[in-house]
Amino acid sequence: MANELAALTEFTGNLFRHGYFCLPWLCRNSKDYLYQVGDYGKVITVLECLKRNRPLFFGPGKQLAGANGELLECYGHLSPSGDSEANAGALAHYGRAWHQAWKNRTWLQLRGHEVRLMRFFHEVACKSDATHLGELLAMARVVDRDIVPLARSIVLPNGWTSLKALQAARYALGQQKKKLLGALECTPENLQKARRKDAHCYRAYQAALREYKRVVYLRISELFDEHDWHPTIDGATLHVVLKNEGLQEYLPYTFRGRLGFQPTGHPLTFYTYQGLELEKPPLNDVRMNVNYGVREADKDYGLHPVSDGTFYCSTRPQVGNSEVKYYTLEYKRRARQMKYDKVGELGKSIRKIRRRLLKHARSADRDTRIRALMCLIIDTRCARIGNIESARGEKKTYGITTLLTKKHVRVKDGYVTLKYAGKHERPQKHKYRDIHRSDSEGQT
Repeated sequence: MANELAALTEFTGNLFRHGYFCLPWLCRNSKDYLYQVGDYGKVITVLECLKRNRPLFFGPGKQLAGANGELLECYGHLSPSGDSEANAGALAHYGRAWHQAWKNRTWLQLRGHEVRLMRFFHEVACKSDATHLGELLAMARVVDRDIVPLARSIVLPNGWTSLKALQAARYALGQQKKKLLGALECTPENLQKARRKDAHCYRAYQAALREYKRVVYLRISELFDEHDWHPTIDGATLHVVLKNEGLQEYLPYTFRGRLGFQPTGHPLTFYTYQGLELEKPPLNDVRMNVNYGVREADKDYGLHPVSDGTFYCSTRPQVGNSEVKYYTLEYKRRARQMKYDKVGELGKSIRKIRRRLLKHARSADRDTRIRALMCLIIDTRCARIGNIESARGEKKTYGITTLLTKKHVRVKDGYVTLKYAGKHERPQKHKYRDIHRSDSEGQT
């Protein structure tokens, strides 16, 4: 049930696990930090094992030989139970090891959240910069459940806690919002008007909003660690806890399923009760699909797998009547595979199909001729088919099969021009000289 997008490889898991092993020692003994560490005896035990075994956790590659060399020097100077003076040499070599690894990080083939971890460790170990130490502690659970108590044993200075930071960030955001909007409701339209009116105040509001979201991420991570929720927790239980924290907007109360912690982006990952991860977070007016898990035949294309039903839930936006359906990653993966298999079969006979379409485009039967021409336009222009719901909807977007003759078709000077609003209201234009042969002058 682990987050598929956050899962670490075996190598990066070992790399960052060892980084967290040394983090309390670094924060306690570095003269730039000198933080308190609870139950340091466990840290000493871990350090003694590292000093005895001397693991080269940066990997065996030649490009990282410098980092591993500095790591060996660090082990040689390490004093597990010593103070900052006794560990001064070890700390210097440890910082240089992470600096060498950071310079050659391309060889580690890191991806999104792994790059963030690498950057945070580099900042803490090499630059004496604790700006993202909170994020580093929050991401410990992504690496290994067993190192969470070790990371959380670090006591941040000045009595800092995520709860106090959340209260301060919420107050600052409220003040900036009041200054920017006054008594107006916080809607996209009002925000755009306020942005044009006072750009400086709008930037201050955005900065306060980013800080609030950052602290929310830290607070939710700490809640998961405090309650030992690993890897997921029931949505109803989590909603009660988040409501007590004033964070209920991050989990709609109508969602039914399980939740996990997300290292990047939205702080929560959404799952079905069976442990299947959803493709993205459903966050507004969630409506569960009562027929989820019921076999449903695809009458139109035969592309959708049916073993786990269709969509898990749906949402509706604050503005408009459109509906967004949310599927599991497993469902989407199999649907894509089925679609690719269909495309492969089509590719084997595409030339034969195109010759048949050209033949039908000259048919005496009007319906046959029009259908063939539409297929040729879709093929040569990669145009979308279109559907009646979108054509009649609020935004009125069109495809080749829903074009209106008087509105979208223009015949002038021997050319036929199709001009319409496609998906996402993007303008589309196709210009033909001889539409029976599907030859074109150009496209914009």
